[in-house]
Amino acid sequence: MSATILDELAVAAKTAIDAAAITSLGNTLKVYSYDLREMDTLPALVISGPTDFSRVQPDEAESQLGTYDWRLTYESILSVQLDDPEQASTEARSILGQIVAAIDADETLGGACLSAHLSDGSLEYAENDNGKQLLIYRCSLRIWALVA
Repeated sequence: MSATILDELAVAAKTAIDAAAITSLGNTLKVYSYDLREMDTLPALVISGPTDFSRVQPDEAESQLGTYDWRLTYESILSVQLDDPEQASTEARSILGQIVAAIDADETLGGACLSAHLSDGSLEYAENDNGKQLLIYRCSLRIWALVA
């Protein structure tokens, strides 16, 4: 199973967030479990990676017999169109709060892992390929999974 765990966890996170049916200011959040060059709709969340992972060292024991510990970080990038700065800020904060609530409500991502948390993030501004200004939150989705 370890060969597919990396993709399965990204899809499980997408599924948990999609189940929350996140909307703000009449806009529905589009969630992607893969990297893409250009988003076809905004607001959007891209679950990218894992950007970092760790396993126990060869001379250490796993946390449970018969399983392998995986600790992974997926970069989760929330993008909102920045036409109106006040509206974009309100929308981004609302969506970000709903994403945190969705992950906290399904901390095991439907049983795919032991624990998942959107643990930290930072705000930035960018311009996409079409010249649209974006407000972006880059967040770390940290997951602890046991693989048999």
